[in-house]
Amino acid sequence: MASPASVRNWDLEADVVVLGAGLAGIVAALEAHEVDPDARVVILEKQPPKTAGGNSRVSGQSLSFPVDMAAYRRYQAALNQPHPLPERLLDAWVAGRTGLREWVEAKAAEVGFELVPWGNFGAEFPDMPGAECIDDLYTLRPATGDPDRRPNRTYPSGVYLCFKAHLDRTPEIEVRHEVRARELVQDPDTLEVFGVLGEWRGQPFAARARRGVVVATGGFESDSEMLGTYAGYAPGVTPYGSPFNTGDAIPMLQKAGAKLWHMRNNTETGGNHPGIKCGDRGAVVRNPRPKARSWFDIGANGRRFYPEAGNYHDTHFKYRHHDRWEDVPISRVTPAHMIFDETTRVTDCLAARGMGWFLVVDGYEWSADNSAEVAAGWIQKADTVEELAIKIGRDPRALAEQIARFNAAAEAGVDAEFGRDPATMSPLRPPYYAAELVAGLICTTGGAMRDEYGRVLDHQERPIPGLFEAGELGSFHSNLYQNGSFLTEAMFSGRWAGRSAALRSP
Repeated sequence: MASPASVRNWDLEADVVVLGAGLAGIVAALEAHEVDPDARVVILEKQPPKTAGGNSRVSGQSLSFPVDMAAYRRYQAALNQPHPLPERLLDAWVAGRTGLREWVEAKAAEVGFELVPWGNFGAEFPDMPGAECIDDLYTLRPATGDPDRRPNRTYPSGVYLCFKAHLDRTPEIEVRHEVRARELVQDPDTLEVFGVLGEWRGQPFAARARRGVVVATGGFESDSEMLGTYAGYAPGVTPYGSPFNTGDAIPMLQKAGAKLWHMRNNTETGGNHPGIKCGDRGAVVRNPRPKARSWFDIGANGRRFYPEAGNYHDTHFKYRHHDRWEDVPISRVTPAHMIFDETTRVTDCLAARGMGWFLVVDGYEWSADNSAEVAAGWIQKADTVEELAIKIGRDPRALAEQIARFNAAAEAGVDAEFGRDPATMSPLRPPYYAAELVAGLICTTGGAMRDEYGRVLDHQERPIPGLFEAGELGSFHSNLYQNGSFLTEAMFSGRWAGRSAALRSP
């Protein structure tokens, strides 16, 4: 670690230094400023403005607000199993969600946004105790005056943009872009944190934090080595979120003496959503609810491996296996392909629009009939099975066999191998298509263990003075995930950390 005595010159001094300009970091900075308007609050963000915002900018923008907090406590405790949170932290989680809807509505109204329901989206795991606490999902969008307050679709980046608008109208909070934090400045005996070292546009940079440092730099889903080390993933798992979430804070927090938790989290809580590979431009989430029926997936061995058309989107692509909820097997069978025909191509847009880095930040517009993606080479087309197999590097005889087996099952109305609903199956007819599939990762949730005040804890679970954490990094999620909980956690954990840092004596 770097001691205060080793820093010859501070390039920046503030009361509260926040690392990361995603939703959690923005909320932490806003809360610190609100608690003490005289405190100097600075956000240090690794990316330039064009690519800042982290995963909160490109997520599905869903929010959940439990209607019965006692039931919610039971539901969240069930979701956590078999990795329960300490009781006091579970209580804090419930307290953090209490009144959050009213706070969000008020904040939204201040900047011309509104909270709207999605409609008929309840609990992901309705059979669990307390699941009745989730009545719907919600999102934020610019206010339209629509009397029924129901969006036609999710407004891209709506939740992030609402709070970014708050940041933009608070000039007292400085945002310094292109600063990459590398190391915390600490007392070697007490571990008290005094600041952070790193680089600003490639040059050494030192920022002093008189009251505290809030680390809100997101997860490690874009670092394949960390994914292998902590989650057991083979290379090829692809993030849908920020490509800059490379786990910078993990070694920094380890060096600072923090206790890590939730590093594996049932293969990262949010599930492996099958995605379509887009050359070297990443991947998009595959449409989770296709209307078309003439399609199936094959794995590395050239065969089908699960009932592809299940309602997995309702449970973040978890399925019941040996009486436990696990990810669908996509990450364990790649390289994989989606095989389909002309009817499927023209029936559905195969991409889930409105989320993911490639579609939201890079601004790619996926074509409604997938024709542009065929032209781009991301989807292969062939008049015969043999020609298609050669194009995607598969055994022609094996692919022909799989198509014949699927067609026979569709015509018979019984999928004897995997039990796919026959109402979702139709025979494939030429021409044929194939899209390479990846196991797509929404986020990771591991990081430093933190308490109900956002304080980072050491290996004896004692607070490290002056060090706080919020958001995806070190999330309270310890097993399964209820849709709408990540962004709401970013809000209340950001408020915890920002308030605690601002109230700490210099």
